[in-house]
Amino acid sequence: MAALGVYVRDVGYVVGVGLQVLFFATPIFYPLSAVPERFRWLAHLNPLTPCVELIRSCLLSSGPPDPQLFLVGAGLGAASLVLGYGWFLYSRRGFADVI
Repeated sequence: MAALGVYVRDVGYVVGVGLQVLFFATPIFYPLSAVPERFRWLAHLNPLTPCVELIRSCLLSSGPPDPQLFLVGAGLGAASLVLGYGWFLYSRRGFADVI
């Protein structure tokens, strides 16, 4: 997002608001089971939900964590790493021209 912010100055404002929305939409202070069934698919679209649910299961349950949640979280992290690095390599050529 910082690489995009070089070209589009308003990205910083959008990211700030987007992070606040993402924080309040993440089931941190309430369990995912408290979300009504018809809206639960929206909670699963949140990329932070698998991470929070995995941490909650490690801290609050006595059994092992759900491997599917771990794989989803690891996949989201790896995908964001690859996409972010690719975008940075693509866009860094023009940084000096814009700044």
